[in-house]
Amino acid sequence: MCACDSVPLDHTALRLVGGGGACAGRVEVYHNGSWGTVCDDSWDLADAEVVCKQLQCGTALNTSVSASFGQGTGPIWLDELRCQGNESTLWECASGGWGQHNCRHKEDAGVVCSEFKDLRLAEGCSGPIEVLYNGTWRSVCSNRMTQITASVICQQLNCGESAAISDAQSRLSSDYKWLDGVNCRRHDSTLWQCPSLPWGQTNCENYEVAAIECTVKEKPPVTSIPKSCSEDLTQEHCTEPAELRLAGSSSPCSGRVEVRFEGSWGTVCGDSWDLKDAKVVCRQLGCGAAESTGGGEATFGQGNGTIWLDEVNCRGSEMHLWDCRHSPLRHNDCDHKEDAWVTCAETSPSRLQPQRDMTITVIACIVLGALLVLVLLAGLLQHNRMLRREIAEEELDPFHEAVYEEIEYKLARQGTYDAPRRGE
Repeated sequence: MCACDSVPLDHTALRLVGGGGACAGRVEVYHNGSWGTVCDDSWDLADAEVVCKQLQCGTALNTSVSASFGQGTGPIWLDELRCQGNESTLWECASGGWGQHNCRHKEDAGVVCSEFKDLRLAEGCSGPIEVLYNGTWRSVCSNRMTQITASVICQQLNCGESAAISDAQSRLSSDYKWLDGVNCRRHDSTLWQCPSLPWGQTNCENYEVAAIECTVKEKPPVTSIPKSCSEDLTQEHCTEPAELRLAGSSSPCSGRVEVRFEGSWGTVCGDSWDLKDAKVVCRQLGCGAAESTGGGEATFGQGNGTIWLDEVNCRGSEMHLWDCRHSPLRHNDCDHKEDAWVTCAETSPSRLQPQRDMTITVIACIVLGALLVLVLLAGLLQHNRMLRREIAEEELDPFHEAVYEEIEYKLARQGTYDAPRRGE
């Protein structure tokens, strides 16, 4: 249990909620008679370190923003925390003051501490048992594993009650195992309550890890996914073709995501924004694969104008960002400090399409030029053929010039003799 449980509720206290354990989750503070949350503005590892230390949960492994552990309720007690990391309590850190903030609960801060424990089976509800502790996944030895222990694990994972136990090969590299000699009792509800050897003290090989197969509960029916814009143009948000760009960076393949609707550029809210959405953006811009992305921090600066899209939920295969599921245009509950951003693998847009267009133009010119040359050659050949025909005809009729010459000679001579003489 967290250290705050022993603190009377008329005093300030601290807890983590929604993370599946006392050492991970949404940060909540009890103050002035009610539980409230902490805004993620300026939230970093130094702030999280104070939380983990205060709750006796070891050290901070990572922080979370944008209500990763769900949205809280009640007041937002603290914002713009600036902890040094050595404070004894979170409220000793510099901040904007109790209740002073410009946030909503979708910006609730969270943390994962090193003492946080998690459990999984390698194949959902069957396979080798794997445990997360101190930020590392490791296996569990099969020594002394009983049916009761397997049933406790299945119930903890909501995978039914009964289970079959076997030895298996660990799938984890450099697996030093976390637990050995686990022997749960009937009243234990989680693996963490079961007696075992101390954490990390084990005596088994990688082929001696425990594997179980639970009786899986029936899964709820899968609901159909609404059609995208490209499949159904009658949707409210498919009003017109749009444009896409990345802004706020010197590279055209990284920056704040901006779209143009109705003639004006605007931004995309970071709510629900993830790598699948970024993948569609990078592919649409010809910028390769998506390397990193985020929302809620305005990493590439705050945009301006309309926040066109919110709650974008891409499958990753869409051709355009606006083909993805999202709220209707302009329907959002965001500020520009939550503008979504993307960093793609390529540093500049792919030149493949312009090159293809240029290649087509060059090929067309070459073809036209070749046709022109062929036409000229055909004309020359035809002219040459006609000349040769005329020459051939002349060779076949060698007397025509001689006949003309003879006629001219006779006419000239006749004219000479027939002319009247002088004096006659």
